[in-house]
Amino acid sequence: MESPLISTFGERLESFPSSTEDYTKLRHRVSNRLAKLRRALNIQTKDTKNYKAKEKTSSISPENYEMDPRFGDVLLYLVERDLVFVEEITYGQIEYSRTTKTLTISKLKKARQHAKQLLSLLTNEQDDLKVLAILILASYVEGRLAFSRSKWTEAAFALSVARCSLQYLSQTEASDLYTQIIEGYIDSELKICALKLENDRNPDLLQFSKTYATKNTITYLSKAIDIVTTKDGDVLKPISKTTLVDSVSWFEFSAPVKDLDLARAITKAQTEEKNVVETDPASFDKSFLLWTDASNSHKSSLKGGIDSADDENQDKYVIMTYIDYHQLLLRIRRNISLLNRVNAKLNKKKTVSKAAFLENAKECIKLYEDVISSFRELTELSGVAHNESLYSSLLSLRAYFSALKTYKLAKSYLISHKYAESLALLNKTVETVKEAKPLEEEFEGGIPNNQEIEKFKSESTSLFTKVHVLTVYFTKENHEPLLGDYLIDNVDSFPDLTNEELLAKIADLDARVKPVGVKPVLFDVAFNYIDYDSDLSKVTASDSKSDKKAGFFGLFGR
Repeated sequence: MESPLISTFGERLESFPSSTEDYTKLRHRVSNRLAKLRRALNIQTKDTKNYKAKEKTSSISPENYEMDPRFGDVLLYLVERDLVFVEEITYGQIEYSRTTKTLTISKLKKARQHAKQLLSLLTNEQDDLKVLAILILASYVEGRLAFSRSKWTEAAFALSVARCSLQYLSQTEASDLYTQIIEGYIDSELKICALKLENDRNPDLLQFSKTYATKNTITYLSKAIDIVTTKDGDVLKPISKTTLVDSVSWFEFSAPVKDLDLARAITKAQTEEKNVVETDPASFDKSFLLWTDASNSHKSSLKGGIDSADDENQDKYVIMTYIDYHQLLLRIRRNISLLNRVNAKLNKKKTVSKAAFLENAKECIKLYEDVISSFRELTELSGVAHNESLYSSLLSLRAYFSALKTYKLAKSYLISHKYAESLALLNKTVETVKEAKPLEEEFEGGIPNNQEIEKFKSESTSLFTKVHVLTVYFTKENHEPLLGDYLIDNVDSFPDLTNEELLAKIADLDARVKPVGVKPVLFDVAFNYIDYDSDLSKVTASDSKSDKKAGFFGLFGR
């Protein structure tokens, strides 16, 4: 029983059940797994007629669990099977029949019984996170049971405990599972609890769950809150609304942030971004994830198209551009920080081998490609093209990093003594960097400025000149003329030959007439400049008579 939530909710979500039949298949799969476990642990009951008297599941003790953790898996899968069965009989139903409701409550009671027994096995468990996972499962069962019985206070408490615990796990582990459980299984029922208890149709579920999770309505579930507060005391600490952003501004655009969850996400991302250290790439990760979470949560609320006349919709697109702009810029800054670290590692070496340089170039080129891709995404954001100075600056930076990538490739060929290839790449570098116009906007972090771009322009031009000389020199040394065999074909170079050889190599004096293709095509260039009189009245009588003599041998008329 390594990951209880992955073995239950995780596998259920991965199978994407979308019908009653899917849940039936899932339930059969869990039942088969249970049967195999029972056979392996020798606790199966073959006498089904006297099952209640002879079943061995209820007698599983903490000693059995300590001897073999698979005893815990048996109870875990029993809980999961009951929950899947509840999903199976209630899928697609808005209002339950009396029979369905009775069966649902019966199955949830059995699931609660197995969950409590499973918790009793973990009395000596040292892994608090494993205990917390089982408590989350038990909280969900209790909440679902209380919800089915319309006991709103108990349901709110149990579901709030589950939500706060999952919120804590989502902050400590890089997994989407906990967020998916919250969104797919907890929030929908918690919203109804908020409506019933506080008559709030649009509740702030984070605040609501923090409030109700501390009420200690169901005693044994409070252990989950104790574990969470011991590890992170801020999880249940209410967030003041005054500390949240109420609007965002992006250049000349601004928009109010009405969604409290979104405001909280943006506030967290902004706060964490202040802790970023440009020389430490790892410091970017948490802030980048927070901006990603804010982006994902906001995009789900967008309605209509970008050209919608709805002001509220337009505000949402301004917020989306604001979030994505900061997220992409942060990714660029992180990649630049990684580039600096990779290059610093190479520069520390007293002597750089060819293999070390090529390995460095390989890493740098990957990062350059990611930076170029990020700048391309920035230019495609809504509203960026309307800001001419910003758009021009982003295009210039994209050209600059494209030139840096080509420059790195050129130096890789240079260190491999492939001068012609290096020269061609440097020529492309010089041409590409010319596209980088002076930046009209300043960017924070390690993003280059105009001085760095100008410095690179002169550096690339200087190296281009040097490599051109090297290319010409080594080509002569290898007696491989650049353009042809004769001096007349090489106006920019002079071979190292004797006087007799020079006289023989001035031009091809023995050149003879070269054959051309047979039946050449001739064009009458005067055709378009000759006019013919189309007036038939000017035709003379003699002309008409002569026409009649056009018969056989001129003897007969037509």
